Amino acid sequence: NLWLGLDNGINCINLQSSIRSYVDDSGVLGTIYASAVFKEKLYIGTNQGLFCKNLASNSDFNFIQGTKGQVWSLFVYDSTLFCGHDSGTFIISDANANLIFKQSGTWKFEALGTKVIQGNYYGISVLEKQNGNWSFKNRIKNFDYSSKYFEIIDRNQIYVGHEYNGIFRLDVNSDFTLVTNKFKYQNPKKSKNASLVKY
Repeated sequence: NLWLGLDNGINCINLQSSIRSYVDDSGVLGTIYASAVFKEKLYIGTNQGLFCKNLASNSDFNFIQGTKGQVWSLFVYDSTLFCGHDSGTFIISDANANLIFKQSGTWKFEALGTKVIQGNYYGISVLEKQNGNWSFKNRIKNFDYSSKYFEIIDRNQIYVGHEYNGIFRLDVNSDFTLVTNKFKYQNPKKSKNASLVKY
């Protein structure tokens, strides 16, 4: 280990750690919001777009064409890499990006059997795999709030945390097309920078 005596105390650096830091003094990469290892590549999502590099190399990150803008999340499911972006949802294959949902920006993904549920700027929508390809299936109607933070508790119950509108429990029908009942919790009313996590 490397021990450092600093102005604010003592720090210890584990030289054998598998964690690595990538410093971008050029500003090309921007601020990193998400990362994922997929098929021996390291992908990072930033406020400048999506970048990748071979995991076992010291090469620079390469920009993935078509992803310029804000990347919010990366999600690996069913041998597929999903990218939540300000432009919508991309499927990433090696260094190619295929936009499969462009109705609004996408925050987050959750797997639910043969479906992927995604939180968007204007609610929640469903992706489905047909003939070997993922595509947009439908928007879940009757809930229009931004769904950056959501969790699926029971198969047909979704909890959504919204900074300015509070916490909601949504009962959805069996085919995930409609919110049949919406319950808003009285507390907490709202909380800036709040989130929601299932544990």
